Amino acid sequence: MGREMKKWKGIIKGITAILMAAVIAMSQIPGTDFVLTAYADSDKTITGLCTGAIGNPDEENGGGWSYVYYGTYGGNQVKYRVLTTSTTDFEGRTMLLDCDSTIVNMQFGDEYYDNSNKWSDSAIIRWLHGDDFGGSVFTKQEKAAIASSVKTSPASGDGNGWSGALGYAPLGGEQFFLLDAVEATRPSYGYANIEWKDDDRKDVNRKKSGTNTWWWLRSPRSGYGKSAGFVSGTGKLMFDLVTYYKYGVSPAFNINLGPVIFSSLISGTAGSAGAEYKLTIADNKMNITPGTITRDGTTITVPYTITGTNAGNANRVSVLITDSQYSAGTAVTSGYTYKKLAVNSWSTSGTGTFTLPDEYAGKTWGSDYHVYILAEQAHTGNEIKLTDYASEPVEIKAITASATGYEGTYGGSGGNAGKVVTASDNEPMVYLEETKGDFRISYYHEIPFFGKAKPDPSFFGGIKVSYGGKEYEATKIKVNKKKGLIRITGLNTADKKIVKAVKKATRGSGGLPFKVNPYYVRNTDTVTPKFKKDGSLKSIRVRIRGKDYKAKKGEFSYDKTSKTVSFSGSNLNGSRKLN
Repeated sequence: MGREMKKWKGIIKGITAILMAAVIAMSQIPGTDFVLTAYADSDKTITGLCTGAIGNPDEENGGGWSYVYYGTYGGNQVKYRVLTTSTTDFEGRTMLLDCDSTIVNMQFGDEYYDNSNKWSDSAIIRWLHGDDFGGSVFTKQEKAAIASSVKTSPASGDGNGWSGALGYAPLGGEQFFLLDAVEATRPSYGYANIEWKDDDRKDVNRKKSGTNTWWWLRSPRSGYGKSAGFVSGTGKLMFDLVTYYKYGVSPAFNINLGPVIFSSLISGTAGSAGAEYKLTIADNKMNITPGTITRDGTTITVPYTITGTNAGNANRVSVLITDSQYSAGTAVTSGYTYKKLAVNSWSTSGTGTFTLPDEYAGKTWGSDYHVYILAEQAHTGNEIKLTDYASEPVEIKAITASATGYEGTYGGSGGNAGKVVTASDNEPMVYLEETKGDFRISYYHEIPFFGKAKPDPSFFGGIKVSYGGKEYEATKIKVNKKKGLIRITGLNTADKKIVKAVKKATRGSGGLPFKVNPYYVRNTDTVTPKFKKDGSLKSIRVRIRGKDYKAKKGEFSYDKTSKTVSFSGSNLNGSRKLN
């Protein structure tokens, strides 16, 4: 009998492995409105950018939570209910998490404060922010992403609490707290509301397991300074003396959305109730810098260097391709692809490749889609519930696949053939060689918009002319912006006859063709905004190559909430956050 049981366990285990492999291979998840692309080489199932795909509770029926693992207590990863994926009730824009269980039993009151029922005087608030919890449960990156929560009064969407019996306990900037009665009765958080004279205050969704099924609220008992609220094992709101030491502590806190780069699935169906996730948090001590990016067809080669104090923690470089520009803290559930950069052997300084997926064929890099790389510390296998960390995504600017329609060859000769590069200022520039009679001329044919600055040879990466076994560098040029042509009028160390011949060869229609792409505005660029009295943006100037360019109407839009100006059009692209 024992051997038969072992045999069947083996068979069941094999079938389970096959089914799990099939689930991971799915690209379309039924019942959702987005495509989940799971790459076998990534060992990580991204379900959305920021909190994308993480669902909110069932407001009508209660419960229906999604879950996020965050931090480690007692050797185990701690599981939290997602009460809301996005709220401004606690100042800033955050995700509110409520522990799915109690993790320790203790009394509410603090003898130092004469066992007051005031939340800010409680023993629990000091324990949560002390070494046993706040100082040891979270990594530095996790804790840095936890918001300081401020909530001076109940929010408009909060429940009734237990009016007349329990008062409201404000939050004054603490990172960790207990739920108040008004939050534990908020329908949008998955908890049943209570009418003013409702004797039946039970709610099965308020029940918790853990060290105790009874758990403290931060609400004081009204009119009695020695009692505070708690939730019973049946989910009923009650109150008891703050000196009672057997009730459980169920921590809650808010996570700032800005540092959340990805959410990834651990179990369940993405977007559905009961699904479990973990987050990928930005690590400001891990940075990635791309080298010279090259392209051969749909194969992109990316040299990279990872730096920073935590560079050694990185174990992969990932590629993110998005339909629109990446915006930190914005939840996205579709219109992106996540891939792992393929490298021969892992190193914090190396070169890898990735292939552009078929869905981007015929689309324009830099406008129809955007490509980013980021260094990641990804936890898999037995550590899959641990939070992941990553550098801020760095955009790889437009890499053009070809430069056809011009005399000469695209790329150059030898090792430069077919070469497409990213310039030092991270703008798109395409290398081109032209044959003009006996002269071989190399330069960057695609350049970023240069605004009001007067173009010189450096704009084109330095224009070089090869003749008679020697190479000369252009020192003077004339640029026909309207026709997109360059004429060389000066060469260093060349005699007058050569200069004259080159001037003639590049005159008129024989000029060197060039193309201007949008200039990508970043947060590091100098901008000068002017605002109207109503706070809207009247005009904005962008410093490009030492000259101010005034953006035209239709080239920019402004979001007052995020204080971000977005640029679009043939001259400008990207975005800039205004202080």
